[in-house]
Amino acid sequence: MSRLRSKQDDLRKIIMVKADPEQADLSRTLPLSTEQASQQNELRREYANFTKLLAEAEEALTILKTRIAAASSASGKGKSNMPTVEAVLRTISKMTSMVEKRSGDIDVLENQMRKLRFSSVNSREGSPMVTPQRNSRSVMFSPERSALASPGTLRNSFVSSVASYGGRGTPPRKKLSGFSQEEKSDLMAKRARRQAVLNKLKGNVERTGVSVWAFEDME
Repeated sequence: MSRLRSKQDDLRKIIMVKADPEQADLSRTLPLSTEQASQQNELRREYANFTKLLAEAEEALTILKTRIAAASSASGKGKSNMPTVEAVLRTISKMTSMVEKRSGDIDVLENQMRKLRFSSVNSREGSPMVTPQRNSRSVMFSPERSALASPGTLRNSFVSSVASYGGRGTPPRKKLSGFSQEEKSDLMAKRARRQAVLNKLKGNVERTGVSVWAFEDME
């Protein structure tokens, strides 16, 4: 009787769900009953057992085919299992389609990597945090010029070049309104550190002077 009553309740719920859509949504959120949960667990166990038996049957069938082929080749009665032209063509077409698919995936990945590379390059060029490339300038001293130039002249020229380098700022690539407060503070701190290094270099040059080597000493 209890089983019949539970089935009656289930049928009543099913009818209510079919009649009222809101009741259907509510019933989906409700937990399963004890009988439904036990049926679900039993169904899961049976499905797992069926999957296991199916895998064992496939393995046994493969072993049986292997034994039959080995017995036929040993007795000499079995005919040679040579692939047909249709099978070869199907295999070739399948491999070709797989290669084309992989090639398409590689092309898509390459395009994405190229876009990422271009976007990263553009972001580095547009970011003020990156120091722009500058051409290095080398000062060549000839023996005649080094003999004519005095240490004071060389010191003053080098100090003026350092001062002009320190005074030359990086051209702005982004408006200040586009930066956040944290980015502005980072930029100011970086600028202060760079200016401190330049001032220290300038002071060392003014204090110690510039050393001039002849080409024989450099070699």
